[in-house]
Amino acid sequence: MFAGTLAVTAELSRSRLACDRSELVARLLDDPGQQVVAVTAAAGFGKSGLLATMLSVPFWFASYEYRPVAETVRPALVRGLFDAVGRLLPADWERTSASEVAGALCGASGPALLVVDDAHHLSPDATAFLRAIGEHLPPDWRLVVASRRDLQLGSCHRVTAVDLAFTEAETAAVLEWILGAAGKSLIADLHLLTAGWPAMTAAAGEWVLAHREADPMEAQQSLVDQVKAEVVDALDGPDRRMLAEVARLPRLTPTLCAAIGLPELASRLRPLADLGVLRRGPDGLFVHRLVVRGTVAAAAPGTAPARRRLLFRPPRLQVGDRVRRGARRSGCDRRFLHRTSAEAGDQRPGRGRDRGRFGRFASARTYARD
Repeated sequence: MFAGTLAVTAELSRSRLACDRSELVARLLDDPGQQVVAVTAAAGFGKSGLLATMLSVPFWFASYEYRPVAETVRPALVRGLFDAVGRLLPADWERTSASEVAGALCGASGPALLVVDDAHHLSPDATAFLRAIGEHLPPDWRLVVASRRDLQLGSCHRVTAVDLAFTEAETAAVLEWILGAAGKSLIADLHLLTAGWPAMTAAAGEWVLAHREADPMEAQQSLVDQVKAEVVDALDGPDRRMLAEVARLPRLTPTLCAAIGLPELASRLRPLADLGVLRRGPDGLFVHRLVVRGTVAAAAPGTAPARRRLLFRPPRLQVGDRVRRGARRSGCDRRFLHRTSAEAGDQRPGRGRDRGRFGRFASARTYARD
């Protein structure tokens, strides 16, 4: 039988050795009601590292892994799964039901684990077939699917970037693993910068190790370049454009998204938070600070000068800019604009002297007059 092994980057291999994921794995195994586990997060959140930990658990009688490549269609997925488990593909599989295909695929005795990593490469028809297979697994089999986007696998146990992000204690463990005692002084600053993004935390430690004489916070540009290449550029076009619109706003709520003329973003807040692109704060969601810089850098070169200036305006001014523009699009009257601007700034109307929760804002009256 084929026992799956997963390749991970040098940075993630270090972070996986330094951080214990056994508690999260145990939580997944202790959920008998869900045979399908969907691990959804952006690049660098340790999905493959988590799968490697799951594959190493002695609980499994057998484990199998299939990794699709760019735009894998249904026939390639089926052949790949049967090759992974070492079974012959029935000649008439295309004319048989999903339950019969699942029975032929999962003929070995369990408990067994079937892993599909990089499932964001699956085509829509392959994803639908994988969902059908998950609904007809034998009772002692589990299917774990890791992806950089939500695959809509139906009823499943979901693991997101929120579950995979490092706590400050885990950040400390990784930095001390890489830098030794020298990492202790950097824990707070790097955890604030990366917000527990596993690969970025490890990469920051690697950068500091290679540039001991430099200011550790200079690692930020290297991390931004990685986030832009691996995360921002990989987002769907509409998501990328909407993030460019709101990248530097201090908070995002469905009401505010509608007020600034982006109602479609309201329905995407939860999925983007699951990916780790958005973070949750005490007052709502906001864009991860590394994604902010990566998004602005991606949007700025192709934008007009006036638009480029708007992208780099302070957050307290951008709230008013977007509320004003959203009101023009939706045809709101001045009273609605006045009220929504005050809500966005979280302040009472005044003469520009009020301080909102996120700092000094111009008054709602000023927004309405501009």
